[in-house]
Amino acid sequence: MPGRFKDTDWAQILTLYDLLLTMTPTSAVRVNRAVLTTGGAVRDATFALRSLGATVEVVLCAIDPSGQLGGPVADVGLETRSVFTSSDLDTAHTL
Repeated sequence: MPGRFKDTDWAQILTLYDLLLTMTPTSAVRVNRAVLTTGGAVRDATFALRSLGATVEVVLCAIDPSGQLGGPVADVGLETRSVFTSSDLDTAHTL
């Protein structure tokens, strides 16, 4: 059974991506690290905007790698709309 998003040790994963980036500084690693850190920025921006009275309900991202129903920020009440999903990229890779 897959783990829950909120139980994931994101700080440890980020540390490992930083290490991987020093060992293999490829664009793929850079993109994956950027995707990993995006969720926190979206959460921070959402909380800041909501504290100012804004209504924030949807976030648009280029790639949603989470595979989670509702997206990786559903836990803070945001719907994720993505241009591509991990599944889309996997399909494109096999063509």
